[in-house]
Amino acid sequence: MREKAAQFHVRFPAELKRWLDEQAARNGRSVNAELVWMIEFMRDGYQKEIATRDSELAEIKKIALEALERAKDAQGKTEK
Repeated sequence: MREKAAQFHVRFPAELKRWLDEQAARNGRSVNAELVWMIEFMRDGYQKEIATRDSELAEIKKIALEALERAKDAQGKTEK
């Protein structure tokens, strides 16, 4: 059985609603389809951004741990 689509009401400032209407018409979509497309586009971009950030943080952590190990090794050599 197909899941029923969730519904909710949103209030838009008139200027934003006009812009949304224009975008939907320009892209050949209903306003609803345009909103869904925009939200999915933002979600996918956000997920990619988070994945990139997580990857960069993991690399920074790896570099920091390597630097810490080298510093410990250097300190141990100078104490002998």
